[in-house]
Amino acid sequence: MKPLIDMSSLSIILYSNQIAKSIAFYKRLGFEVVNQIGTNEWVMLSFEQCTIMLSKPIQSIEFIKPTFTRSIYFNVQNCAQIWEIVSSWAIIEYPMQDFDYGMREFAIRDTNGYLLQFGEELG
Repeated sequence: MKPLIDMSSLSIILYSNQIAKSIAFYKRLGFEVVNQIGTNEWVMLSFEQCTIMLSKPIQSIEFIKPTFTRSIYFNVQNCAQIWEIVSSWAIIEYPMQDFDYGMREFAIRDTNGYLLQFGEELG
C-alpha cells in the first residue's frame, strides 16, 4: 500500500508569547538559531537531528496559555551528562531514574511550561 504522504521529516512548532526567553532556554540545551523572522515572531532552532520552531500564536487560533497534552521526547545517548547540566537550572518535573521498561529518563519544563523528557536505553 502506498503511503498517503511522502514525509521526509517532522518538526514541532510551539506557541509562545515569550520568544526571547524561549530562545535562551533552548540555547542552554544546546540548540542553535538557524532561522528567524522578526525579533519575537518566529524562530527555528536546531540541534543535531532535532528541530523546534517557536512562534507567536496565529491570530485565528485562540491562545490563552501554552498547552500540550503530553511531552516532547528526546532520545539521547548521554542522559546522565545532560541531567548534570540541566538539573541546576531547569524546572524539574521528575529526576533522572531507571524504569522497568528499559529506559533511563528525566523530565523538565521549558519556559512556557511544555514538558520535555530525555531518555536513554539501558544496557
